Amino acid sequence: MKKLFVLNLMLFIFLIACKKDEDTQVTINTKLSATEQFNLFSTAVTGTTSYSKNFDIDLSNADTQAYINQIESIDITAITYKLSDFSGDVTGTISGSIMYNDMLLTTFEDLVVSEATEEGTVFEVITPETFSAIEESLDTSGNATITIDFTSDNPNDMMNFSITLGINVSIVANTI
Repeated sequence: MKKLFVLNLMLFIFLIACKKDEDTQVTINTKLSATEQFNLFSTAVTGTTSYSKNFDIDLSNADTQAYINQIESIDITAITYKLSDFSGDVTGTISGSIMYNDMLLTTFEDLVVSEATEEGTVFEVITPETFSAIEESLDTSGNATITIDFTSDNPNDMMNFSITLGINVSIVANTI
């Protein structure tokens, strides 16, 4: 009887120890980002000039690297963009859009670059219905490419600035 009890106890401990549960998962909240530099030069012709850049957002960063092959789900909690490192024409404006594939994420109109950089404004993309396609791309390929297209009214002088695109994500990964 004592052997049967010990055997059942060992079996019970083994089953409990091997059970996959919530304790084998970790949630990682991190920001994936990419920064691009823009150098806009004045031209002799008055008018607008078009610009376009791709922002390659990579799922692998210092927070996610250890779990990159064990990711179970990705949830985008916010997409933001911020202008920084401004120099040049303080009256210069840009108008344009941010796209993922053929999906419009947001637009901006007559944005005064010097003011946005000076104030440190962080603009939030408020179209969460488009997030699922980006989540799927991050999950299947580990990256997503987001494009910023804009026009600039011919500045009186050159204008240089950076745009940082950030994606806040909540990632659930298996630790086993």
